[in-house]
Amino acid sequence: MIETKGNIFSNELKIYLFIFQKATEAQKQYWSDVGILDILTQNMNRIYYDSIMLIALALNRSIEDLQKLKPPRKLEDFTYNDVEFTEVLNSNVRHVEEFQGLSVRVQIYKTLFYQ
Repeated sequence: MIETKGNIFSNELKIYLFIFQKATEAQKQYWSDVGILDILTQNMNRIYYDSIMLIALALNRSIEDLQKLKPPRKLEDFTYNDVEFTEVLNSNVRHVEEFQGLSVRVQIYKTLFYQ
């Protein structure tokens, strides 16, 4: 769940995307004309950027831990079947506590929150 000042983006985005998928071309054109699509796109882009940043930070944190595995591994050695590798990545995602997102400081709790 991604929150910003009380608004839950993940739920809002799901609703917008559902509505957009069901909309007629005329409705989509109207939403584009009044700027609704720009707002949706900006919110989605921010979430995508921050998600990629979280992954990059976790990968960076994982390098040292992967070297401690038996046998030692590099990021390039990733396979979907390597359970130890996956556990290292998951652990490091959970240990990223905060970072500067695209437009806000992102703090990680049990879920991803925007402040």
